[in-house]
Amino acid sequence: MHEPVFPSLDDFLSESRPEHELEFKRVPFSHPLYILYTSGTTGQPKCLVHSHSVILQHKKTSVLHNSLTENDIVFQYSSTSWVLWNIMIGHLSVGPTLILYDGSPLWPSAKGMASIAEYHRVSYWGCSPRYLQELEMTRCIPKDEFDLSSLRMVQTGGSHLGADQYHWFYRAFPPRVHLTSVTGGTDLVTSWIGTDPAGPLYPGEIQLPMLGQDVDVADPSTGESVKSTGKHGEFVCRQPFPSMPVFFWGDTNGTKYKDTYFDKFKNCWAQHDWASYNPLTKGWQIHVNFSDGVLNPQGIRFGSSDIYSITESAPFNKVISATLCIGRRRPHDTDEEVFLFIVMQSEKSFTTQLALELKDAIRKGLSSKHVPRFIIGVKEVPMTVNGKKIETLVKQVVSSGKLPATISSTVANPDCLNDFIQYYELETTKERRGKL
Repeated sequence: MHEPVFPSLDDFLSESRPEHELEFKRVPFSHPLYILYTSGTTGQPKCLVHSHSVILQHKKTSVLHNSLTENDIVFQYSSTSWVLWNIMIGHLSVGPTLILYDGSPLWPSAKGMASIAEYHRVSYWGCSPRYLQELEMTRCIPKDEFDLSSLRMVQTGGSHLGADQYHWFYRAFPPRVHLTSVTGGTDLVTSWIGTDPAGPLYPGEIQLPMLGQDVDVADPSTGESVKSTGKHGEFVCRQPFPSMPVFFWGDTNGTKYKDTYFDKFKNCWAQHDWASYNPLTKGWQIHVNFSDGVLNPQGIRFGSSDIYSITESAPFNKVISATLCIGRRRPHDTDEEVFLFIVMQSEKSFTTQLALELKDAIRKGLSSKHVPRFIIGVKEVPMTVNGKKIETLVKQVVSSGKLPATISSTVANPDCLNDFIQYYELETTKERRGKL
């Protein structure tokens, strides 16, 4: 096996010439810095022009929320098209060393990433709940198989980190490691809610609002705050924040910008997520990204993450690889019906008995009104190239009986959407369950 030939830093710098000297120019705080595209899973990707102000957000996150210093080794798995790439590069502003990885996080198995963390003495490891689930499915106990003595923080993003995953993590990882979850997005190049490195952890909850973010939970009809009641509602930000996009590329009069964030409530940024706040723990939960995907059968509103906290936890995570929960409401329907699609692990089969066990667990863990009308085995569910489930596309297909006119290139496996068209015709009185 030949070692790859890479130039050393000294070799690279030796190629420099006097005319290559960097020149710095002072620009206004809101001067454009770069363009980011949203994932496009709910429509055409938004082309966001961000300003130099995002650097302030990066330094805030790095120093105050993640406690990073020049002595840290940061390993954040991300593609270059995901906002976490920009956030990771932003960590350089406070001096840590970055580990960059090109390839699948699951090759040759999920253990490979843990091996990298051991080899490079990583202190801050950024990954996703989906990755941790894959690692758990290997039956690996990282604290026994790897030297993680340098690791002090594991931060997850991209989807909900369920309570059961917290419990597994502290059985499998060194107990001194701070496990944290964040929620944010391309819209602001940072997190809305994130890490308190000195604060308590409550399974299934995100710790606290990021500094400078006036976030709230609003009644979906009135826009009034329901945060202190613990009720679920629209996730909003009441005051301006430093890294608001400067404009959308091509949006000459700002109409698209205003319609996206300020059309729902007056003078209030709506993120279009469905959230809640726990007055007792002061923790937060995002129940579903994009509140137009909130489940609403029989007038009971809840998020898909409430279902995933059961279906992707023990004991089901021993046989299930992934689940996707969406609502179907066709033009002629008077109510929404909930579908739960199941992807089994390799060499495991979907059965009627498993469907009954899932319904029973959801009924006991939540309520009878949360139980999906249909539980169906499928080969795969659509995912983004960054490993996020795409609920909105499946909801659109089963509610219309056809594929959308355009599908974003960020969808890693668009062909699987064809398999969901058949469920447009599925009726309650003729319930059947798919077979792999």
